[in-house]
Amino acid sequence: MKSLASRRPLGRRNSLGLLPNPLRRAVMAAVIAAAAAGATPEPTQAADAGPAKPLTLEQLRSQRVQLAHRQRRLIFNNDGCDCLYFPKDKPATAENLLALRTTDLAGTQVDSIFYCTISSGFSFFTHRTRAGTVLTRAPSDAGIQPSTRNIAQELIDQGTDCLQVMVDFARKHHKEIFWSMRMNDTHDVEHRPDKPYFLFPPLKSDHPDWLVGDPVRRTRCGRWSSVDYARPEIRDLAFRFLEEVCRNYDVDGVELDFFRHLCYFKEVASGGKANQDECDKMTDLLRRVRRMSEERGLARGRPILIAVRVPDSVEYCRDMGFDLPRWLEEGLVDLLVTTCYFQLNPWPYSVALGHKHGVPVYPSLSDSRVRGQSRFSRGSVECYRGRAANAWLAGMDGMYLFNFFDVSSSRSPVLREIGGPRELRAKNKLYFATVRDGNPNAFLAGGDRYRTLPILTPTRPKTIARGKPMKLNLTIGEDLAAARQAGLDPQLQCHVQLALLQGPGQVLVKFNGQVLTGGTLSKGWLDLPLPPQCVRRGDNEVEIALSDQPPDRALSCADLVVSETYPKGQ
Repeated sequence: MKSLASRRPLGRRNSLGLLPNPLRRAVMAAVIAAAAAGATPEPTQAADAGPAKPLTLEQLRSQRVQLAHRQRRLIFNNDGCDCLYFPKDKPATAENLLALRTTDLAGTQVDSIFYCTISSGFSFFTHRTRAGTVLTRAPSDAGIQPSTRNIAQELIDQGTDCLQVMVDFARKHHKEIFWSMRMNDTHDVEHRPDKPYFLFPPLKSDHPDWLVGDPVRRTRCGRWSSVDYARPEIRDLAFRFLEEVCRNYDVDGVELDFFRHLCYFKEVASGGKANQDECDKMTDLLRRVRRMSEERGLARGRPILIAVRVPDSVEYCRDMGFDLPRWLEEGLVDLLVTTCYFQLNPWPYSVALGHKHGVPVYPSLSDSRVRGQSRFSRGSVECYRGRAANAWLAGMDGMYLFNFFDVSSSRSPVLREIGGPRELRAKNKLYFATVRDGNPNAFLAGGDRYRTLPILTPTRPKTIARGKPMKLNLTIGEDLAAARQAGLDPQLQCHVQLALLQGPGQVLVKFNGQVLTGGTLSKGWLDLPLPPQCVRRGDNEVEIALSDQPPDRALSCADLVVSETYPKGQ
Protein backbone atom coordinates (compact mmCIF):
# COMPACT_ATOMS: atom_id res chain seq x y z
CA MET A 1 0.00 0.00 0.00
CA LYS A 2 1.30 3.44 -0.87
CA SER A 3 2.19 5.63 2.08
CA LEU A 4 0.27 8.83 2.57
CA ALA A 5 3.48 10.79 2.03
CA SER A 6 4.01 9.31 -1.43
CA ARG A 7 0.58 10.00 -2.89
CA ARG A 8 -0.09 12.79 -5.32
CA PRO A 9 -1.21 16.11 -3.80
CA LEU A 10 -4.94 16.44 -3.42
CA GLY A 11 -6.79 19.39 -4.86
CA ARG A 12 -8.05 22.26 -2.78
CA ARG A 13 -11.54 20.77 -2.62
CA ASN A 14 -10.19 17.65 -0.92
CA SER A 15 -9.11 19.16 2.37
CA LEU A 16 -5.85 17.69 3.64
CA GLY A 17 -6.28 17.00 7.31
CA LEU A 18 -9.05 19.53 7.82
CA LEU A 19 -12.50 18.53 8.88
CA PRO A 20 -15.22 20.28 6.89
CA ASN A 21 -15.36 23.83 8.19
CA PRO A 22 -18.81 23.47 9.82
CA LEU A 23 -17.67 20.35 11.70
CA ARG A 24 -14.39 21.97 12.67
CA ARG A 25 -16.25 24.97 14.02
CA ALA A 26 -18.62 22.68 15.90
CA VAL A 27 -15.73 20.84 17.54
CA MET A 28 -14.08 24.15 18.35
CA ALA A 29 -17.31 25.46 19.90
CA ALA A 30 -17.52 22.35 22.05
CA VAL A 31 -13.96 22.83 23.25
CA ILE A 32 -14.61 26.49 24.08
CA ALA A 33 -17.82 25.58 25.90
CA ALA A 34 -15.96 22.96 27.93
CA ALA A 35 -13.29 25.49 28.83
CA ALA A 36 -15.93 27.98 29.92
CA ALA A 37 -17.39 25.29 32.17
CA GLY A 38 -14.03 24.77 33.81
CA ALA A 39 -12.85 21.77 31.80
CA THR A 40 -9.90 21.58 29.45
CA PRO A 41 -9.05 19.06 26.77
CA GLU A 42 -6.98 16.14 28.01
CA PRO A 43 -3.24 16.73 27.86
CA THR A 44 -1.15 14.59 25.60
CA GLN A 45 -0.98 10.88 26.26
CA ALA A 46 2.20 9.82 28.00
CA ALA A 47 4.59 7.63 26.08
CA ASP A 48 4.29 4.87 28.72
CA ALA A 49 0.49 4.88 28.82
CA GLY A 50 0.33 1.72 26.71
CA PRO A 51 -0.69 1.25 23.08
CA ALA A 52 -3.41 3.59 21.89
CA LYS A 53 -6.55 2.30 20.27
CA PRO A 54 -6.50 2.23 16.47
CA LEU A 55 -8.06 5.32 14.93
CA THR A 56 -9.76 5.96 11.65
CA LEU A 57 -8.56 8.96 9.67
CA GLU A 58 -11.79 10.79 10.52
CA GLN A 59 -11.30 10.09 14.23
CA LEU A 60 -7.68 11.23 14.03
CA ARG A 61 -8.70 14.50 12.41
CA SER A 62 -11.47 15.13 14.91
CA GLN A 63 -9.09 14.43 17.78
CA ARG A 64 -6.54 16.74 16.21
CA VAL A 65 -8.99 19.64 16.16
CA GLN A 66 -9.71 19.10 19.84
CA LEU A 67 -6.01 19.01 20.68
CA ALA A 68 -5.36 22.09 18.58
CA HIS A 69 -7.79 23.98 20.82
CA ARG A 70 -6.50 22.71 24.14
CA GLN A 71 -5.42 25.30 26.69
CA ARG A 72 -2.08 26.90 25.97
CA ARG A 73 -1.75 29.82 28.33
CA LEU A 74 1.92 30.15 27.45
CA ILE A 75 3.99 28.53 24.72
CA PHE A 76 7.68 28.70 25.63
CA ASN A 77 10.02 28.50 22.65
CA ASN A 78 13.48 27.35 23.68
CA ASP A 79 16.01 28.02 20.92
CA GLY A 80 18.19 25.09 22.05
CA CYS A 81 21.25 27.14 22.89
CA ASP A 82 21.18 25.57 26.34
CA CYS A 83 22.71 22.49 24.71
CA LEU A 84 25.07 24.42 22.44
CA TYR A 85 26.31 26.88 25.08
CA PHE A 86 26.44 24.49 28.02
CA PRO A 87 28.72 25.47 30.95
CA LYS A 88 32.13 23.89 30.40
CA ASP A 89 32.62 23.07 34.08
CA LYS A 90 29.41 21.04 34.52
CA PRO A 91 28.77 17.36 33.73
CA ALA A 92 26.61 16.75 30.65
CA THR A 93 23.51 15.35 32.34
CA ALA A 94 19.82 15.70 31.66
CA GLU A 95 19.36 17.36 35.04
CA ASN A 96 22.01 20.00 34.37
CA LEU A 97 20.62 20.71 30.90
CA LEU A 98 17.10 21.12 32.25
CA ALA A 99 18.31 23.38 35.04
CA LEU A 100 19.39 26.03 32.54
CA ARG A 101 15.97 26.92 31.09
CA THR A 102 13.46 24.17 31.70
CA THR A 103 13.22 22.94 35.30
CA ASP A 104 11.75 26.24 36.49
CA LEU A 105 8.93 25.94 33.92
CA ALA A 106 7.22 23.42 36.21
CA GLY A 107 4.50 25.20 38.15
CA THR A 108 4.34 28.16 35.77
CA GLN A 109 1.66 29.03 33.22
CA VAL A 110 3.72 27.39 30.48
CA ASP A 111 1.52 24.66 29.03
CA SER A 112 3.59 23.98 25.90
CA ILE A 113 7.31 23.80 25.17
CA PHE A 114 8.57 24.29 21.63
CA TYR A 115 12.15 23.03 21.56
CA CYS A 116 14.52 23.87 18.72
CA THR A 117 17.53 21.57 18.33
CA ILE A 118 19.46 24.46 16.79
CA SER A 119 18.66 23.63 13.09
CA SER A 120 21.22 26.30 12.36
CA GLY A 121 22.45 26.61 8.82
CA PHE A 122 19.77 24.19 7.58
CA SER A 123 20.75 20.54 8.24
CA PHE A 124 22.79 21.00 11.46
CA PHE A 125 20.97 19.61 14.53
CA THR A 126 21.80 18.73 18.12
CA HIS A 127 19.46 15.72 18.23
CA ARG A 128 20.18 12.27 16.79
CA THR A 129 19.75 12.53 13.06
CA ARG A 130 20.62 10.64 9.91
CA ALA A 131 18.67 12.87 7.59
CA GLY A 132 20.78 15.82 8.71
CA THR A 133 24.15 16.26 10.42
CA VAL A 134 24.75 16.21 14.16
CA LEU A 135 26.31 19.51 15.19
CA THR A 136 29.38 18.59 17.21
CA ARG A 137 31.33 21.81 16.74
CA ALA A 138 31.44 24.19 19.68
CA PRO A 139 31.10 27.98 19.86
CA SER A 140 34.58 28.08 21.38
CA ASP A 141 35.87 26.78 18.04
CA ALA A 142 35.02 30.24 16.71
CA GLY A 143 36.29 32.04 19.80
CA ILE A 144 32.75 32.55 21.11
CA GLN A 145 31.97 32.07 24.82
CA PRO A 146 35.04 29.96 25.65
CA SER A 147 33.54 29.04 29.01
CA THR A 148 30.90 26.91 27.25
CA ARG A 149 30.81 23.69 25.24
CA ASN A 150 28.41 21.84 22.96
CA ILE A 151 27.14 18.68 24.71
CA ALA A 152 25.06 17.29 21.82
CA GLN A 153 27.38 14.35 21.16
CA GLU A 154 27.97 13.71 24.86
CA LEU A 155 24.23 13.22 25.41
CA ILE A 156 23.97 11.01 22.33
CA ASP A 157 26.83 8.87 23.62
CA GLN A 158 24.81 8.43 26.82
CA GLY A 159 21.90 7.00 24.81
CA THR A 160 19.77 10.13 24.82
CA ASP A 161 19.85 13.65 23.34
CA CYS A 162 18.60 17.13 24.14
CA LEU A 163 15.25 16.63 22.39
CA GLN A 164 14.57 13.37 24.23
CA VAL A 165 15.42 15.10 27.50
CA MET A 166 12.79 17.73 26.76
CA VAL A 167 10.19 15.15 25.75
CA ASP A 168 10.77 13.26 29.01
CA PHE A 169 10.43 16.46 31.03
CA ALA A 170 7.20 17.39 29.26
CA ARG A 171 5.69 13.97 29.88
CA LYS A 172 6.65 14.05 33.56
CA HIS A 173 5.12 17.49 34.08
CA HIS A 174 2.07 17.03 31.80
CA LYS A 175 3.13 19.65 29.30
CA GLU A 176 2.80 19.65 25.55
CA ILE A 177 6.03 19.29 23.58
CA PHE A 178 6.69 20.39 19.99
CA TRP A 179 9.87 20.12 17.97
CA SER A 180 10.59 23.52 16.44
CA MET A 181 12.42 23.53 13.11
CA ARG A 182 13.86 26.77 11.85
CA MET A 183 13.08 26.39 8.19
CA ASN A 184 16.02 28.47 6.92
CA ASP A 185 18.17 29.55 9.83
CA THR A 186 21.13 31.70 8.75
CA HIS A 187 23.17 32.19 11.90
CA ASP A 188 25.94 30.75 9.73
CA VAL A 189 26.12 33.92 7.62
CA GLU A 190 29.49 34.78 9.20
CA HIS A 191 31.09 31.95 7.24
CA ARG A 192 33.91 32.74 4.80
CA PRO A 193 35.90 30.25 2.71
CA ASP A 194 39.11 31.53 4.30
CA LYS A 195 37.55 31.73 7.76
CA PRO A 196 35.07 28.86 8.31
CA TYR A 197 32.30 29.45 10.83
CA PHE A 198 31.32 26.67 13.23
CA LEU A 199 27.62 26.82 12.32
CA PHE A 200 28.13 26.50 8.55
CA PRO A 201 27.07 22.91 7.73
CA PRO A 202 28.79 20.49 5.34
CA LEU A 203 25.69 20.50 3.14
CA LYS A 204 26.28 24.12 2.18
CA SER A 205 29.97 23.58 1.59
CA ASP A 206 29.21 20.60 -0.65
CA HIS A 207 26.36 22.31 -2.52
CA PRO A 208 26.99 26.06 -2.81
CA ASP A 209 24.62 26.12 -5.79
CA TRP A 210 21.76 25.29 -3.40
CA LEU A 211 22.11 28.71 -1.76
CA VAL A 212 20.55 32.02 -2.80
CA GLY A 213 23.94 33.76 -2.86
CA ASP A 214 27.55 33.55 -1.74
CA PRO A 215 29.88 35.47 0.60
CA VAL A 216 30.99 37.76 -2.22
CA ARG A 217 27.73 38.35 -4.09
CA ARG A 218 25.55 39.45 -1.18
CA THR A 219 21.80 39.35 -1.60
CA ARG A 220 19.71 42.51 -1.55
CA CYS A 221 17.24 40.96 0.89
CA GLY A 222 17.63 38.20 3.42
CA ARG A 223 21.03 36.51 3.80
CA TRP A 224 23.25 34.88 1.22
CA SER A 225 23.56 31.62 3.20
CA SER A 226 19.82 30.87 2.91
CA VAL A 227 18.97 27.68 1.04
CA ASP A 228 16.77 28.00 -2.05
CA TYR A 229 13.42 26.26 -1.58
CA ALA A 230 12.84 26.36 -5.33
CA ARG A 231 15.15 23.35 -5.45
CA PRO A 232 13.44 19.98 -4.92
CA GLU A 233 16.49 18.76 -2.97
CA ILE A 234 15.92 21.40 -0.31
CA ARG A 235 12.20 20.73 0.00
CA ASP A 236 12.86 16.99 0.21
CA LEU A 237 15.43 17.51 2.95
CA ALA A 238 13.12 19.79 4.93
CA PHE A 239 10.45 17.10 4.70
CA ARG A 240 12.87 14.36 5.76
CA PHE A 241 14.03 16.35 8.77
CA LEU A 242 10.44 16.70 9.96
CA GLU A 243 9.52 13.12 9.16
CA GLU A 244 12.52 11.75 11.05
CA VAL A 245 11.56 13.56 14.24
CA CYS A 246 7.92 12.48 13.94
CA ARG A 247 9.08 8.86 13.58
CA ASN A 248 11.67 8.84 16.34
CA TYR A 249 10.29 11.10 19.08
CA ASP A 250 7.04 11.18 21.04
CA VAL A 251 6.32 14.80 20.19
CA ASP A 252 2.85 16.31 20.23
CA GLY A 253 3.59 18.44 17.20
CA VAL A 254 6.13 20.17 15.01
CA GLU A 255 6.60 23.87 14.45
CA LEU A 256 7.70 25.11 11.04
CA ASP A 257 9.37 28.37 12.02
CA PHE A 258 9.46 30.32 8.76
CA PHE A 259 10.45 33.54 10.50
CA ARG A 260 13.95 32.20 11.16
CA HIS A 261 14.95 33.36 8.69
CA LEU A 262 12.85 35.08 6.04
CA CYS A 263 14.55 34.17 2.78
CA TYR A 264 13.36 31.18 0.72
CA PHE A 265 13.71 31.98 -2.97
CA LYS A 266 16.46 33.60 -5.07
CA GLU A 267 14.04 36.00 -6.72
CA VAL A 268 12.96 37.39 -3.36
CA ALA A 269 16.57 37.58 -2.20
CA SER A 270 17.45 39.64 -5.28
CA GLY A 271 14.67 42.16 -4.60
CA GLY A 272 11.67 40.59 -6.32
CA LYS A 273 8.63 38.59 -5.26
CA ALA A 274 7.90 34.89 -5.18
CA ASN A 275 5.85 33.75 -8.19
CA GLN A 276 2.85 31.44 -8.14
CA ASP A 277 4.94 28.38 -8.98
CA GLU A 278 7.17 29.02 -5.97
CA CYS A 279 4.15 29.53 -3.72
CA ASP A 280 2.71 26.25 -5.00
CA LYS A 281 5.96 24.43 -4.27
CA MET A 282 5.92 25.63 -0.68
CA THR A 283 2.27 24.68 -0.33
CA ASP A 284 3.05 21.20 -1.68
CA LEU A 285 5.70 20.87 1.02
CA LEU A 286 3.09 21.70 3.65
CA ARG A 287 0.78 19.10 2.11
CA ARG A 288 3.49 16.45 2.33
CA VAL A 289 4.11 17.31 5.96
CA ARG A 290 0.39 17.10 6.72
CA ARG A 291 0.08 13.70 5.06
CA MET A 292 3.12 12.44 6.89
CA SER A 293 1.76 13.71 10.20
CA GLU A 294 -1.47 11.81 9.57
CA GLU A 295 0.39 8.66 8.59
CA ARG A 296 2.48 8.79 11.76
CA GLY A 297 -0.54 9.77 13.83
CA LEU A 298 -2.49 6.73 12.65
CA ALA A 299 0.50 4.49 13.33
CA ARG A 300 0.80 5.67 16.93
CA GLY A 301 -2.89 6.30 17.57
CA ARG A 302 -2.50 9.98 18.39
CA PRO A 303 -2.36 13.13 16.22
CA ILE A 304 0.72 15.17 15.45
CA LEU A 305 -0.10 18.88 15.28
CA ILE A 306 1.48 21.37 12.89
CA ALA A 307 2.30 24.95 13.93
CA VAL A 308 3.73 27.66 11.69
CA ARG A 309 5.34 30.97 12.61
CA VAL A 310 5.06 33.56 9.86
CA PRO A 311 4.75 37.34 9.31
CA ASP A 312 1.39 38.88 10.24
CA SER A 313 0.37 39.95 6.74
CA VAL A 314 -1.22 37.81 4.04
CA GLU A 315 0.32 40.02 1.34
CA TYR A 316 3.80 39.98 2.86
CA CYS A 317 3.63 36.21 3.24
CA ARG A 318 2.48 35.81 -0.36
CA ASP A 319 5.41 37.84 -1.68
CA MET A 320 7.78 35.70 0.42
CA GLY A 321 6.31 32.52 -1.07
CA PHE A 322 3.85 31.56 1.68
CA ASP A 323 0.26 31.16 0.50
CA LEU A 324 -1.05 31.50 4.04
CA PRO A 325 -4.80 31.68 3.24
CA ARG A 326 -4.48 28.50 1.20
CA TRP A 327 -2.59 26.75 4.00
CA LEU A 328 -5.38 27.64 6.40
CA GLU A 329 -8.19 26.83 3.97
CA GLU A 330 -6.75 23.38 3.22
CA GLY A 331 -6.24 22.60 6.88
CA LEU A 332 -2.46 22.33 6.66
CA VAL A 333 -1.98 24.35 9.86
CA ASP A 334 -3.24 23.62 13.39
CA LEU A 335 -1.65 26.56 15.25
CA LEU A 336 -0.83 29.97 13.79
CA VAL A 337 1.96 32.00 15.40
CA THR A 338 2.69 35.46 14.01
CA THR A 339 5.49 38.06 14.14
CA CYS A 340 9.08 38.23 15.29
CA TYR A 341 11.51 40.97 14.22
CA PHE A 342 8.71 43.23 13.05
CA GLN A 343 4.94 43.55 13.37
CA LEU A 344 2.89 44.79 10.43
CA ASN A 345 -0.70 44.78 11.71
CA PRO A 346 -2.57 45.07 15.00
CA TRP A 347 -3.17 41.76 16.77
CA PRO A 348 -6.87 41.52 15.75
CA TYR A 349 -5.69 41.07 12.14
CA SER A 350 -4.01 37.75 12.95
CA VAL A 351 -6.86 36.65 15.21
CA ALA A 352 -9.44 37.23 12.48
CA LEU A 353 -7.33 35.38 9.91
CA GLY A 354 -6.82 32.27 12.01
CA HIS A 355 -10.26 32.12 13.60
CA LYS A 356 -11.91 32.43 10.18
CA HIS A 357 -10.55 28.93 9.52
CA GLY A 358 -10.97 27.58 13.04
CA VAL A 359 -7.24 27.81 13.82
CA PRO A 360 -6.03 29.12 17.20
CA VAL A 361 -3.65 32.08 17.04
CA TYR A 362 -0.70 33.04 19.23
CA PRO A 363 1.33 36.28 19.22
CA SER A 364 5.09 35.85 19.26
CA LEU A 365 6.17 38.13 22.10
CA SER A 366 9.81 38.02 21.07
CA ASP A 367 12.37 40.52 22.30
CA SER A 368 11.80 43.88 20.69
CA ARG A 369 15.45 44.75 19.94
CA VAL A 370 14.63 48.47 19.97
CA ARG A 371 17.84 50.41 20.47
CA GLY A 372 18.46 53.67 22.29
CA GLN A 373 15.92 53.21 25.08
CA SER A 374 16.53 55.31 28.15
CA ARG A 375 13.95 55.49 30.92
CA PHE A 376 11.45 52.80 29.96
CA SER A 377 12.42 49.33 28.73
CA ARG A 378 10.50 47.15 26.30
CA GLY A 379 12.21 44.17 27.87
CA SER A 380 10.80 44.90 31.32
CA VAL A 381 8.25 42.77 33.15
CA GLU A 382 5.84 45.72 32.99
CA CYS A 383 6.10 45.87 29.21
CA TYR A 384 5.51 42.13 28.80
CA ARG A 385 2.39 42.53 30.94
CA GLY A 386 1.17 45.39 28.75
CA ARG A 387 1.88 43.47 25.54
CA ALA A 388 0.06 40.42 26.87
CA ALA A 389 -2.93 42.50 28.02
CA ASN A 390 -3.24 43.93 24.51
CA ALA A 391 -2.96 40.50 22.89
CA TRP A 392 -5.57 38.97 25.20
CA LEU A 393 -7.91 41.86 24.40
CA ALA A 394 -7.47 41.10 20.69
CA GLY A 395 -8.79 37.58 21.24
CA MET A 396 -5.57 35.59 21.15
CA ASP A 397 -5.76 31.97 22.28
CA GLY A 398 -2.60 32.19 24.38
CA MET A 399 0.83 33.79 24.48
CA TYR A 400 4.04 32.66 22.75
CA LEU A 401 7.42 33.62 24.17
CA PHE A 402 10.49 33.64 21.95
CA ASN A 403 14.07 34.47 22.96
CA PHE A 404 12.90 34.84 26.54
CA PHE A 405 15.69 33.35 28.62
CA ASP A 406 15.14 34.43 32.22
CA VAL A 407 12.85 31.64 33.46
CA SER A 408 13.67 32.04 37.15
CA SER A 409 10.51 33.10 39.00
CA SER A 410 12.62 34.91 41.59
CA ARG A 411 13.94 37.27 38.90
CA SER A 412 11.12 37.37 36.38
CA PRO A 413 7.45 36.71 37.22
CA VAL A 414 6.41 36.85 33.55
CA LEU A 415 5.88 33.09 33.23
CA ARG A 416 3.44 33.16 36.13
CA GLU A 417 1.48 36.27 35.19
CA ILE A 418 0.79 36.79 31.49
CA GLY A 419 -1.10 33.54 30.85
CA GLY A 420 -4.51 35.15 31.26
CA PRO A 421 -6.15 38.58 31.63
CA ARG A 422 -7.31 37.88 35.19
CA GLU A 423 -3.76 37.28 36.38
CA LEU A 424 -2.71 40.63 34.89
CA ARG A 425 -5.23 42.69 36.83
CA ALA A 426 -3.72 45.00 39.46
CA LYS A 427 -0.25 44.47 37.98
CA ASN A 428 1.88 47.42 36.90
CA LYS A 429 2.13 47.69 33.11
CA LEU A 430 3.73 49.72 30.36
CA TYR A 431 2.12 50.39 26.98
CA PHE A 432 4.30 51.65 24.13
CA ALA A 433 3.15 53.23 20.90
CA THR A 434 5.66 50.91 19.18
CA VAL A 435 7.14 47.77 20.68
CA ARG A 436 9.05 46.57 17.59
CA ASP A 437 10.71 48.66 14.92
CA GLY A 438 12.38 45.92 12.86
CA ASN A 439 12.74 46.54 9.14
CA PRO A 440 10.50 44.37 6.93
CA ASN A 441 12.44 45.64 3.91
CA ALA A 442 15.45 43.65 5.11
CA PHE A 443 13.71 40.48 3.95
CA LEU A 444 11.37 41.72 1.21
CA ALA A 445 11.98 44.71 -1.03
CA GLY A 446 9.33 47.31 -0.23
CA GLY A 447 7.91 45.11 2.52
CA ASP A 448 7.11 48.09 4.72
CA ARG A 449 4.24 49.02 2.41
CA TYR A 450 2.26 46.32 4.20
CA ARG A 451 2.77 47.88 7.63
CA THR A 452 -0.31 49.53 9.11
CA LEU A 453 1.13 50.16 12.59
CA PRO A 454 2.82 53.43 13.59
CA ILE A 455 6.55 53.49 14.22
CA LEU A 456 7.94 55.63 17.03
CA THR A 457 11.15 54.61 18.80
CA PRO A 458 14.39 56.36 19.82
CA THR A 459 16.00 55.35 16.51
CA ARG A 460 12.84 56.13 14.53
CA PRO A 461 11.66 59.49 15.97
CA LYS A 462 8.99 61.77 14.55
CA THR A 463 9.18 65.52 14.01
CA ILE A 464 6.52 67.79 15.46
CA ALA A 465 6.40 71.14 13.65
CA ARG A 466 4.12 74.16 13.83
CA GLY A 467 0.79 73.22 12.27
CA LYS A 468 1.89 69.59 11.91
CA PRO A 469 0.89 67.70 15.07
CA MET A 470 1.85 64.08 15.58
CA LYS A 471 -1.05 61.63 15.90
CA LEU A 472 -0.54 58.06 17.04
CA ASN A 473 -2.68 55.17 18.14
CA LEU A 474 -1.86 53.55 21.46
CA THR A 475 -3.58 50.36 22.66
CA ILE A 476 -4.50 49.86 26.33
CA GLY A 477 -5.48 46.27 27.07
CA GLU A 478 -6.53 46.58 30.71
CA ASP A 479 -10.20 47.12 31.58
CA LEU A 480 -9.68 50.13 33.84
CA ALA A 481 -13.38 50.67 34.45
CA ALA A 482 -13.73 47.11 35.73
CA ALA A 483 -10.62 47.57 37.86
CA ARG A 484 -12.13 50.63 39.52
CA GLN A 485 -15.43 48.83 40.06
CA ALA A 486 -13.46 46.09 41.80
CA GLY A 487 -12.09 48.65 44.25
CA LEU A 488 -8.72 49.08 42.61
CA ASP A 489 -7.11 52.44 42.07
CA PRO A 490 -5.10 52.41 38.83
CA GLN A 491 -2.78 55.39 38.43
CA LEU A 492 -1.96 56.34 34.85
CA GLN A 493 0.59 58.65 33.32
CA CYS A 494 1.41 59.56 29.75
CA HIS A 495 5.15 59.87 29.15
CA VAL A 496 6.54 61.62 26.07
CA GLN A 497 10.24 61.79 25.20
CA LEU A 498 10.91 65.11 23.48
CA ALA A 499 14.36 66.36 22.58
CA LEU A 500 15.04 70.10 23.17
CA LEU A 501 11.79 70.64 25.07
CA GLN A 502 12.38 73.44 27.61
CA GLY A 503 9.07 73.44 29.46
CA PRO A 504 5.74 71.57 29.66
CA GLY A 505 3.87 74.54 28.22
CA GLN A 506 5.61 74.31 24.86
CA VAL A 507 3.55 71.32 23.72
CA LEU A 508 -0.11 70.40 23.83
CA VAL A 509 -0.86 66.71 24.45
CA LYS A 510 -4.37 65.34 23.86
CA PHE A 511 -5.52 61.87 24.82
CA ASN A 512 -8.72 60.93 23.00
CA GLY A 513 -9.36 64.61 22.51
CA GLN A 514 -8.86 65.59 26.15
CA VAL A 515 -6.01 68.00 26.87
CA LEU A 516 -3.61 66.64 29.52
CA THR A 517 -2.42 69.18 32.10
CA GLY A 518 -0.20 69.30 35.15
CA GLY A 519 2.86 67.88 33.41
CA THR A 520 6.44 67.91 34.66
CA LEU A 521 9.64 67.79 32.62
CA SER A 522 12.74 65.82 33.59
CA LYS A 523 15.72 64.77 31.48
CA GLY A 524 13.87 65.06 28.20
CA TRP A 525 10.69 63.28 29.38
CA LEU A 526 7.36 65.02 29.80
CA ASP A 527 5.19 63.24 32.40
CA LEU A 528 1.48 63.98 32.35
CA PRO A 529 -1.20 62.64 34.71
CA LEU A 530 -3.70 60.62 32.69
CA PRO A 531 -7.26 60.51 34.07
CA PRO A 532 -8.50 56.88 33.83
CA GLN A 533 -11.93 58.04 32.64
CA CYS A 534 -10.48 59.40 29.41
CA VAL A 535 -8.78 56.11 28.57
CA ARG A 536 -10.55 53.58 26.38
CA ARG A 537 -9.95 49.88 26.59
CA GLY A 538 -8.46 49.22 23.18
CA ASP A 539 -7.41 51.93 20.73
CA ASN A 540 -6.65 55.42 22.00
CA GLU A 541 -5.64 58.45 19.91
CA VAL A 542 -2.77 60.56 21.17
CA GLU A 543 -2.07 63.94 19.57
CA ILE A 544 1.02 66.02 20.32
CA ALA A 545 1.31 69.54 18.89
CA LEU A 546 3.38 72.65 19.47
CA SER A 547 1.60 75.20 21.63
CA ASP A 548 1.54 78.94 21.11
CA GLN A 549 4.47 79.40 23.47
CA PRO A 550 7.94 80.07 22.09
CA PRO A 551 10.38 78.90 20.90
CA ASP A 552 8.74 78.35 17.55
CA ARG A 553 10.85 75.42 16.41
CA ALA A 554 10.22 71.78 15.55
CA LEU A 555 10.66 69.14 18.23
CA SER A 556 11.73 65.52 17.86
CA CYS A 557 9.54 62.96 19.62
CA ALA A 558 11.44 59.73 20.36
CA ASP A 559 9.01 57.70 22.44
CA LEU A 560 5.47 57.54 23.80
CA VAL A 561 4.59 55.40 26.81
CA VAL A 562 1.62 55.01 29.14
CA SER A 563 2.30 53.60 32.60
CA GLU A 564 -0.38 51.84 34.65
CA THR A 565 0.53 51.44 38.33
CA TYR A 566 -1.26 50.36 41.48
CA PRO A 567 -0.60 51.34 45.09
CA LYS A 568 1.15 48.65 47.08
CA GLY A 569 -1.23 46.23 48.71
CA GLN A 570 -3.76 46.20 45.87
